[in-house]
Amino acid sequence: LKIVNKENNIINLIKNKADYKSCTQQLWNMLSYMCSCNNNIFVLNHFMESHSPYFGGENISVISMTPLDVMSNNDLRKTAFNQYNDSIKYLDNQMEFYYNFLDNDVYHIITNDHGQTSFYGCEMEKNYYSCSDFVIKSPIIVSHKSIPSMVVDDLISKIDIDKIINAIVYDNKILSMKRKFVNIQRDSLYNNNLIKSCLWNRESKKFVRAFNVIRTKNEKYVLYDNGEEAFYIMPNECKNEI
Repeated sequence: LKIVNKENNIINLIKNKADYKSCTQQLWNMLSYMCSCNNNIFVLNHFMESHSPYFGGENISVISMTPLDVMSNNDLRKTAFNQYNDSIKYLDNQMEFYYNFLDNDVYHIITNDHGQTSFYGCEMEKNYYSCSDFVIKSPIIVSHKSIPSMVVDDLISKIDIDKIINAIVYDNKILSMKRKFVNIQRDSLYNNNLIKSCLWNRESKKFVRAFNVIRTKNEKYVLYDNGEEAFYIMPNECKNEI
């Protein structure tokens, strides 16, 4: 997805079907497009190497499709974990290589739309469909020559991502959007094919339901659509206090 911006106004929107294109192809297309464009632009790349089955790295011959189907097998879970780490390293190397072609006045904003299971740990932590912090936590990494190095450990919501990006690009500052709590919701699952598939097993059945989460700095409250409740004193998500 490439958004062209001129004089703080979006004047053109170009969307490419890059859902499953490799990071190298996306990054090369980005550089090619930037070379042919004279306007200030905002480029959004969505990389799939960090998604199962974790292509990239050295373990391409032993790919494991998803953590859900390896929960009961430690050897396969270890294989998936190693494949995931190799894919992240591969993605890091490619991003570093291609980003070195960019001018030092370019803003780099790296974030995610969802997290990743822990592969290990309790049922809550290793399930892909759960509301564990491993899945719902979404950090934001910003790099620019005018922004000093710092770590902001505030509780924020992605609802404010537009305000955060605008403050970074137009005001050269990290905008404080600290919240006392964040609300995370997921609708009910209506995909019958998915429900009937192997993903609908004893471990995942609890977490495929809709949920409503209230996350504060130190606590997490979960309400499932069947009325079941859970309360966790963070960072321990393995002990339901209710």
